[in-house]
Amino acid sequence: WIEGVWLEGQGPAARFAHTAEILHSDMFIFGGSGDLQSKLTNNLGRSNLTIFGGEPFQCQQHALGVGESRGSPPEARHGHTMNVLREMLIIFGGSNSRQELLNDLAIFNSVWVEW
Repeated sequence: WIEGVWLEGQGPAARFAHTAEILHSDMFIFGGSGDLQSKLTNNLGRSNLTIFGGEPFQCQQHALGVGESRGSPPEARHGHTMNVLREMLIIFGGSNSRQELLNDLAIFNSVWVEW
């Protein structure tokens, strides 16, 4: 654990039942919900995390919207898994807003910025 770490800049929005993975110096956050009453999301946020000596994390939140990435993101969900393989994020399963279990696989290529 690193104590006394702090963020500068706009960090990711609060949420739960999401996934987060680090790929190089970026943290990708997908899915989940912002509170118990809100609907699920299928947005993919990208925060650049850079550490310079004793400096704070430089955190710049960037939500990759539909117009900024090619292809279609997977259905909104929570309780899913996300893993990194080379330059790709692989999302599997979870549950949708109708509480149906999902058995699908989505791949996001971080180099091509494409689903």
